Amino acid sequence: MEKLILVFLFLTSSIGCAQFNSDILYFIDGDSIEGFVEIKKNKIKFSLSKEAPAETWDYLSVEKVKICSFNHCNSFEYVQLKKGAKPILIELKEKIGGISYYQREKRILKPIDTDSNSDFVNIADLTNVDIKIIEYLKKEGQLYPTCVDCGVLKNWKRFMLKYFSDCEFIQNEIKADNLKEHQIIEILDFYNDTDFCP
Repeated sequence: MEKLILVFLFLTSSIGCAQFNSDILYFIDGDSIEGFVEIKKNKIKFSLSKEAPAETWDYLSVEKVKICSFNHCNSFEYVQLKKGAKPILIELKEKIGGISYYQREKRILKPIDTDSNSDFVNIADLTNVDIKIIEYLKKEGQLYPTCVDCGVLKNWKRFMLKYFSDCEFIQNEIKADNLKEHQIIEILDFYNDTDFCP
């Protein structure tokens, strides 16, 4: 009997949560609309209900989208990464004060690993991909976001020291290795706290 009650509670709580899982599309003109969203190839497929036909939207009319499921929401914004490039959808991980922190996935195909003594190629090797997370920071007023760990030398510490050169506290903590690569959100918190970065 207890198992039956638990199953019933689980199903009713799942259905109750599902009713509130609606995505939000934010347009450039300031309007927004709730419905169901799917992101495909830098375009947004949107419908008012799961049964309704989907319309396709892109950066020409949409600024950002919020996709929610099970009490968690992810925000994606169209961001122009450099001059002349078309805006792409990348995830806004956090906006703290005047700095936006973005992440995007880059899929890199792994080289095919074949045994030189065999004519056999493992199909799984053909589909293996590495996923690299690329991080960006963008201060208010900055035209394009700055890639945190890009470039030939890929020196995170040097980049952060330069990017936050106007905050002595952050500079000292990074130099002392008290703030590391996985602590970008903490760095942004410090940067926006006048007790640490006046």
